Amino acid sequence: MRQDENIERHRDEIENAALEELRTLDGSTRSAVQMLMGAGDVELDELGGFSK
Repeated sequence: MRQDENIERHRDEIENAALEELRTLDGSTRSAVQMLMGAGDVELDELGGFSK
């Protein structure tokens, strides 16, 4: 199966997942890092360097 066919087949699922992730962003560096890393609050607190 070609990549574009796979994308078309799952377009709604991809769009919904992307929109859900965007809803978690609040404009902070912390929320952007959480989204990109898939990290939770506890993990970021352990890493340090991010204000809430």
